[in-house]
Amino acid sequence: MRVDELEKTECTGCGGCIHICPHNCINMREDEEGFIYPYVDETKCTRCGLCEKFCLGKEAHSLNLKPNTYVGYSLNAITRENGSSGGIFEILAREILRLDGVVYGAAFQEDFTVEHIRVDDIKELSKLTTSKYVQSSMVSVYKLIEEDLKCGKIVLFVGTPCQANRVYQFALANRIEKSLIVLDFVCHGVPSPKVWTSYVKYIKKDNRYIDSINFRNKKKGWHDYHLYVKYRKNNRMLQSHEVNPYMRTFLSNKNLRPVCYKCKIKKNGYMSDITLGDAWKIEKDYSDWNDDKGVSLILVRTENGEKMLESIKSQIMLRPASYENWVKYNPSILMSSEEPKDRKGFWIDFENMNCDMFWKKQSRIPCKIRLRYVLKLLLKKLGIDKKIRKQIKKV
Repeated sequence: MRVDELEKTECTGCGGCIHICPHNCINMREDEEGFIYPYVDETKCTRCGLCEKFCLGKEAHSLNLKPNTYVGYSLNAITRENGSSGGIFEILAREILRLDGVVYGAAFQEDFTVEHIRVDDIKELSKLTTSKYVQSSMVSVYKLIEEDLKCGKIVLFVGTPCQANRVYQFALANRIEKSLIVLDFVCHGVPSPKVWTSYVKYIKKDNRYIDSINFRNKKKGWHDYHLYVKYRKNNRMLQSHEVNPYMRTFLSNKNLRPVCYKCKIKKNGYMSDITLGDAWKIEKDYSDWNDDKGVSLILVRTENGEKMLESIKSQIMLRPASYENWVKYNPSILMSSEEPKDRKGFWIDFENMNCDMFWKKQSRIPCKIRLRYVLKLLLKKLGIDKKIRKQIKKV
């Protein structure tokens, strides 16, 4: 079987098969939902089987079963504010760059599509430090990672758990994993680049020029993070993830890649040194950290991961935590997102409506959800939201 013969529920779109193929007969093509899948040129393919052996669709592997678990945040207030959670990734990345290493992560391009890039200058690190809720293309970085590792560079890679798995397997296949450090994050699933491009077009209406986008702006708090769009001439859009139409399509699982509903990584397939996430229920274990500024969940899976964490301890607040508790608090560590019943209807609308009509429809928020959000804002204004969160056992 070739990689282009796999079901869509098996392919993550990592692009690693392109670089494993010794005959250069694989490229990636976009399907009707905007996700990329491998295409094989049959005139060049010898059916050697290397792509199948490498492919995550065939088998996932794990470095360990139960990681050491911590919660923490950056002591630098600006780093913590700019981070999606507690700012831990930026501290780790800065340490790698200090050691003359390189960092690979997802970054916005000029048109706000998302691709993995190489960063070797601390001035460029900000491109990687915010969450991007859209699938990132990795096709262009495998060769660069290979070259850096062969030169003995320390390489820090950060991506989704399936991307991290593929990069580590790629390094193993080429026997160059010695100086590779892999980070991933607790993943809800990856949204369609095509849907994201449509939304960018929608918010650029009237030819407004976008300077920057941040999916996890915390000016109004970590729990109620906002999608922030900065336009030229000091105009801006700031919407809570609970009411923003793009974030609602993402969090309702409607525009996720098919493989995300049957994620193999979450069935003991993590191959990262460290997994980062949000310590959403921090008030349950450490109420004195319940300041709504962001706290990271840190799962350390390897000895290299422990060494990395040790190297930045003077720059962070860190406390031990129970893995069993935090899996309950953050089920996405082990559980795939559930495929919604109305996913098919979502894609029918997307294909048949123009951009403006589609996003206006997605912007219609049910009264119950609007009322709930207004109530949350009122509780926050009264200063009792933190107390209530502490008492609620289930969100």
